Amino acid sequence: MERVVGRRKLEERLLELYNLDPEYDVLAEIADIHLGINLEANKNELFWEQLARFNWLKNSDRNTKFFHKVAVGRQHRNRIHRLENEDGSWVTNGDDML
Repeated sequence: MERVVGRRKLEERLLELYNLDPEYDVLAEIADIHLGINLEANKNELFWEQLARFNWLKNSDRNTKFFHKVAVGRQHRNRIHRLENEDGSWVTNGDDML
């Protein structure tokens, strides 16, 4: 929750600065606030990535419908459907791939 509050404060301050005359110190603070907003966005993205990873590690190896869907999806994605020979032709027959 504090991430949202921090970003809102930065955005409010940015709006205040846009209404001021464009002097060097104002422009420098605007640049700093833009940097701060980007850092807050990166923190938020990192938070959601870590939460997703935590949930994956917590629930991934349980014998659940979700686990089986993920496992079957990986199995389909990892299946080799064709190989390229030395001469550049593609082989799709399983016996010829060996």
